[in-house]
Amino acid sequence: MIKVWYIILLFFFVSVNSFSKLNDFNKANELFNAGEYKASADIYEALIDEGYKESEVYYNLGNSYFRLNNIPKAILNYERAKKLNPSDDDIDFNLQIANLKIVDKFEPIPKLFLIEWYETLITLLYSGDWGYVIVSSVWLFFILLFLIFFGFFPGIRKYLVLLLFISFTIVLISSFFGYKAYKNENTQNYGIIYQPSVYVKSAPDPGSTDLFILHEGTKILIMEGIDNWIQIKLENGDIGWIDKSTIEII
Repeated sequence: MIKVWYIILLFFFVSVNSFSKLNDFNKANELFNAGEYKASADIYEALIDEGYKESEVYYNLGNSYFRLNNIPKAILNYERAKKLNPSDDDIDFNLQIANLKIVDKFEPIPKLFLIEWYETLITLLYSGDWGYVIVSSVWLFFILLFLIFFGFFPGIRKYLVLLLFISFTIVLISSFFGYKAYKNENTQNYGIIYQPSVYVKSAPDPGSTDLFILHEGTKILIMEGIDNWIQIKLENGDIGWIDKSTIEII
């Protein structure tokens, strides 16, 4: 009996907490629509600090910072939203608009068509979405296997066998791309330059040679870290070292 009441109370508190966060989210949306961008950004930030880390929150926070002309923070939050929901066209569009406002423009290293196609497939869906594809395909596979094994619908048995083969193939392919997507999401760290300008060094030493300069809002790939220094890589292949306090990790 005690366990039942514990579950009921736990469900009640979770429901109240979720309802409260939804109210705060709606309030922030209303403030944004009213032109109160700073106030809406504060509420979105508070929701994220409380653990409500959803793509919609990051996206709306990015919109608030964009209206406040804080482009680095806008790009950071659009990127975080995209990481959670890579197939959202609105996020992509707003991110492209925000990137037009930064100083640094780099031409990506040309890649073979097959490599570009492969990378596009990996990032087509979030790893969790690939998981839904895998589970659905597995269920379809076993349902078809059941129908074939027990002789249901003998008139269309050859089509059921074909569908069985297709579903099994989808399980294998989606498992592969789901694993790759998960690996990318958890092993590749990107950051956004937060300082107005940053000198990129040839080594993790303030006295080393200045290679080039980056400006706020630029996205970088984090390669490795030594003490307070991180090695970064740009889209055009340039590599160097910067102080890690100058970036915010996506």
